[in-house]
Amino acid sequence: QRFGDVPITQTTWLIRVQDMPANKPTFSVLDPQQALYTQLRYQTVIEFPTIYVFNKVPTIWDGYEITIQKNVVENSSTDQKTRSHDEHGNGVDNDDIATDAKILPLTDE
Repeated sequence: QRFGDVPITQTTWLIRVQDMPANKPTFSVLDPQQALYTQLRYQTVIEFPTIYVFNKVPTIWDGYEITIQKNVVENSSTDQKTRSHDEHGNGVDNDDIATDAKILPLTDE
């Protein structure tokens, strides 16, 4: 099946996790139907991140086995929580991670 013929719901969106050794390529799964802000909220993101879109997720990257982290956004009546999970289901609440990042408007200057 051609990539352009695959429905967006059947694709996998990945972003590379920063500060990982080159021999342990780690990616975080993005949900194309969720806001990027909530999914990238507690992640280190470089200035111009690359989002990889696959219809079949690779298992090898540059000769190394890859690790996939799944970000789960949990909605509650009072707050929205994000948990990061690795491929084994191990996770940690990100509530106590510093949130001093700022969103700046894009300008042509």
